[in-house]
Amino acid sequence: MNKLAIVLLLSGIFVIAVFTSPYLAGAQGGKNSIWSRELTALERKALTDKTPLVSLISIPEKYSGKSLAVEGYLHNEYEDQRLYLSKEAADHHMTDYAIGVSFAKNSLLLQAVSNEILPQDRDQALHKFDKKYVLLTGQFSPGSLSNVTRILELE
Repeated sequence: MNKLAIVLLLSGIFVIAVFTSPYLAGAQGGKNSIWSRELTALERKALTDKTPLVSLISIPEKYSGKSLAVEGYLHNEYEDQRLYLSKEAADHHMTDYAIGVSFAKNSLLLQAVSNEILPQDRDQALHKFDKKYVLLTGQFSPGSLSNVTRILELE
């Protein structure tokens, strides 16, 4: 199977995952967790104007330098800190279907929507989101999302 066919297949899976997400359906509580401070108007706009991860991978120059929100499957490990199109791509370390991720050092941790208290240690709190579908808000440059200030678990 060529790369285009794989990208299209993963894009379809991603679209299905996005439109069946309880977060998008307006579900409150549950497993949704928020990391950071209160939302600014710009961040609220970014959360409603999500950028497809497949677009960031296929045409990165279009989004270079922009603050945006993107959904994907997070691997937050020592040598694999990436946001993948799908769990399957992450399990097989298919880095062509992922972007690098780095988290802002000055972000604050908030209590989760589900009333779960996140650890005060930033690294321990970030570990809670490893190997989960998440929505990240940060600054994009080709190949990576840096200065991530918000992470939301999607189920």
